[in-house]
Amino acid sequence: MNAKHRFLLTAILLLGAISLKAQETSYDHKIIAILPFRTTSFQAAPKGNDSLMQQLISEEEALGIEVQEAFYDAVTEDKERLLVDVQPWQQTDSILKQAGVDFRKINYMDKQVLAKLLKVDAVLTGQLNKVLRPSQYFAMVGGMVGAETAAAVNASEKRKSFAVFLYDGETGDAIWNFERNIEGSYNSRDKKQNARLFKSFIKKFPYTR
Repeated sequence: MNAKHRFLLTAILLLGAISLKAQETSYDHKIIAILPFRTTSFQAAPKGNDSLMQQLISEEEALGIEVQEAFYDAVTEDKERLLVDVQPWQQTDSILKQAGVDFRKINYMDKQVLAKLLKVDAVLTGQLNKVLRPSQYFAMVGGMVGAETAAAVNASEKRKSFAVFLYDGETGDAIWNFERNIEGSYNSRDKKQNARLFKSFIKKFPYTR
């Protein structure tokens, strides 16, 4: 075996060891928490219209909690397949509210701190990039929007990016992620849509048998 082959073999073994270590770390957790999701919409309220902007922000936060609840229900639907316990989402949100945590900023917060606050081994969070349909936007601003803006809303409406990340509570590092593009409007109460989305998620989720 020449030097080049020895180097390649060493590199392969090293990468395998790193991958195995990462897998062992992800499976070493006993309890995880699902955080409220961050949702973003097409926010282009007219300047000075603080009430409309506040309404959009409130709707985003409400949708983030709806997605969190739907995600929790999907993950815990078949508990026999789960390799970890999942903290009830109501308990998670109650602890976060008592600590004064802004749900819309959770994605940017230190996940190590959040895991310690919730007393869990890992936290799962994510983001749904959602935009208003043109008809919804027209209704909210009285149709006062230009053609270019309408076209941008219409184009963005075709695909919604859905991303989920798992963070290790001890280090705060992201150790796993899942991403999908959602066609059309997302409705957290649409059981058929959720079934398709969460089925693909469960297949990849590292804590299911």
